[in-house]
Amino acid sequence: MKILWISLRCYPAIGGSERHFFEFMRRLVKDGIRVVSICTDIQFTKTILTGEGARFKKKKEVIEGIEIRRYPARFFPGQKNIAFALSRIRNSFFQGIFGYPFIWAPEYLMYAYFSNEKFDLVIAGPHPYYSIIYPALSFAKRQKIPFIDYPLIHTGLPHSNVKENIHINAVGRYIMENSDYIIGNTYAEKKIIETIGINSDKFYIIGAGINPDEIKGGDGKRFRNKYGIKRDIVLQVSVQSRVKGTITLIKAGELLIKKGVPVNIILIGEVRNEVEKYYKDIPYNIKRYIKLMGSMPERDKKDVLAVSDVYVMVSEVDSFGIAYLEAWMYKKPVIGAYAGGIPYVIDDGINGYLVPFGDYHMLAEYIEILLKNKSLAKKIGQNGYQKTLKNYTWDIQYKKFLNLIKNISNRGKQ
Repeated sequence: MKILWISLRCYPAIGGSERHFFEFMRRLVKDGIRVVSICTDIQFTKTILTGEGARFKKKKEVIEGIEIRRYPARFFPGQKNIAFALSRIRNSFFQGIFGYPFIWAPEYLMYAYFSNEKFDLVIAGPHPYYSIIYPALSFAKRQKIPFIDYPLIHTGLPHSNVKENIHINAVGRYIMENSDYIIGNTYAEKKIIETIGINSDKFYIIGAGINPDEIKGGDGKRFRNKYGIKRDIVLQVSVQSRVKGTITLIKAGELLIKKGVPVNIILIGEVRNEVEKYYKDIPYNIKRYIKLMGSMPERDKKDVLAVSDVYVMVSEVDSFGIAYLEAWMYKKPVIGAYAGGIPYVIDDGINGYLVPFGDYHMLAEYIEILLKNKSLAKKIGQNGYQKTLKNYTWDIQYKKFLNLIKNISNRGKQ
């Protein structure tokens, strides 16, 4: 069997979907299935907005048996205005290729629409990168082979307007309607596709996971000694942006620090402009305890997970949140938001807490409770640890995924 897996970025690009897809691809290869991964050369997602940033230099390479082909994303003056004008044409092709967010990869388009390379199955995602996914769907239809849409839908805030959700806009719906199968992380995605009239019989829930042995090994003392941090630590590891809840956490940290709570807010990961701007205006006597640390080596991330007291990511844009699982492997209590698939991952009051997105007052209260009540924090973290081992390892999730692939293959032989 030969599978074509198409996405915006591929491992070693850092991100939840990239890690998710890579874990399944490398296991497929171990099971004797050939996997070709096609993606762009974009390394960081902010490149889509600015046209700037690091690119992967290797256009072709093999990682753990996966054949990775990276096509360059091109940028030219006025492309956003041109793309917007073309996307207004009421045709699925123009809306799919030129809609927002627009990624212009002409060599990839030539491949998708003219290559006759043979595959048994095409998988593509995540939404809303339709200028990558739509050609993948077209490739599958031209080859007359099954197509799996892997949208990882950010379902948004409770009671949000589905018409404003870019993950299920007209193009997203078209792709799902014309897919043979759809894979999601939680029931939140299944509910929202039913809301917009997509046949949920072709929807399969296969969640995310971790590799426990790869997460272990953090040394908290090493982190404290390296960075000179002595206070309790509240940690967030993610892209640092408004929608990820970074500013909400910073505001909660400001309240706690002004109140005299001995805490450091540690923020690790790619930093977006809106966070940088907000951070610059924080008074020094507060800022000294809120550390915007950017990207760091894996060893340091393990070390800070080991020494942290509370993990926070009150995001409105996560379909799952692998970071919570990583924190749970170190038996840390977590706090998320009532948004997306998070309420299906965190059991409020049992293995973590949930707050309304943007409510930094409630967030500050929960953080303070967990910092002051160590026995409660330990119990909640232990519950999360047990849940992860029982439900959320990549081995568990891959079994479900492989069964689906085998069923698709068997149907094709009938």
